[in-house]
Amino acid sequence: MAEYHYIARQDYRRIIEQHEVLTIVDSDPLVLSDAESVALEEIKMYLNSRYDIADYFRPIYTWNAQDAFTIGQRVEVTSDPYDEDSTYSKGNMVSTLVFVYRANRAILAGQGPKECPVFWDEVGQPNTIYEALTDNTGLTPADHDEDWKVDDSRNPFFVTLMTDIVLYHLMSRAGQLPDIRVKRYNDAISRLKAIAAGKLDLGLPLLETAARATNRAAMRSNPKPLNNW
Repeated sequence: MAEYHYIARQDYRRIIEQHEVLTIVDSDPLVLSDAESVALEEIKMYLNSRYDIADYFRPIYTWNAQDAFTIGQRVEVTSDPYDEDSTYSKGNMVSTLVFVYRANRAILAGQGPKECPVFWDEVGQPNTIYEALTDNTGLTPADHDEDWKVDDSRNPFFVTLMTDIVLYHLMSRAGQLPDIRVKRYNDAISRLKAIAAGKLDLGLPLLETAARATNRAAMRSNPKPLNNW
C-alpha cells in the first residue's frame, strides 16, 4: 500500500510542477517517500516535547482496488492523465480534469473515457482526499457514499510547511538547490521553533505535562502584618 506522510501529490503541484518532482526523484516513489519520512521526523523533533501529535499527522494512501482500507484511513484518488496514444490493461487508472477512471477491460489507443465511457468506471474526483467510513476493499469513492466521504481536515499551514521541507531535502539530494528552496526551508524551521516555544498557536493538542504547566497559577499570600505596637 503506497503511503504518504500527511501531504498528498496534489500539494506538490501548488508549489512545483509534477514533472519537476518526478525528474528529481528519477520516477522512484521510494525516494519521495524517504524524503517525506525525513520531513515528518524533523517536524516531530520540534513538536513532540510540547504537543500530543501521535494521531495528528495521519498518513494518506493511494486508493486502488486491491488494498483493504479501514475506518478513518484517508486516501487520495490520483493517477497520470489519460494519453490517447497509449493502450491500457484492465484495472489501469487514468485521470481527466473531472474524474479518475479505472479500465474495466483492455483499452486500445483512442478508447478514452470520453470516447468509450462504457469501458471505464469512475473512481473519484482527481486530487481529492477521501476518508473511509467503513472497512472496505475495492469500493470506489465515486460510487459508495456510505463507505467514503470527501475529507481534508489537514491544517494548510502544516501542509505547506512540510512540503517545503520535503522539497528542500529532495533538491539537496539532486544537487540543485535554488535559493528560494533554502529560504523556504529556513522559514519553515523558524516557524517550527516558534510553534514549539508556544509563540505560534495552531490549535495542536498539548501534552498533559505541558497543559499542566500552562494552566499553573502562581499563588501568593498577602504580606504578614507587623504588630509592633
